[in-house]
Amino acid sequence: MEIATTPVQAMNLKEVVNLAADPKEVLTRNGCQGCHQLQGAGGTLGPSLDNVISQKGSAFFLRKVKEPQFNNSSSAMPQMPITDDEL
Repeated sequence: MEIATTPVQAMNLKEVVNLAADPKEVLTRNGCQGCHQLQGAGGTLGPSLDNVISQKGSAFFLRKVKEPQFNNSSSAMPQMPITDDEL
């Protein structure tokens, strides 16, 4: 008995991400663009946020938001009231 087979086509699967908070709303509410640029808009006191995670990693980003002076004791960045879900 011979079983007929057909080629399996690759499926294009996208990871489903359930965001607890809207990132743009969090940025706006906390005034991040007063000091940081995002997509060319915002302040220039702090670095651009466009590529910070790809350049420095998510662990750096999370720690910097929670402890702004951890890597630079003279940083002007205040500690922000951002929850873990918002991060």
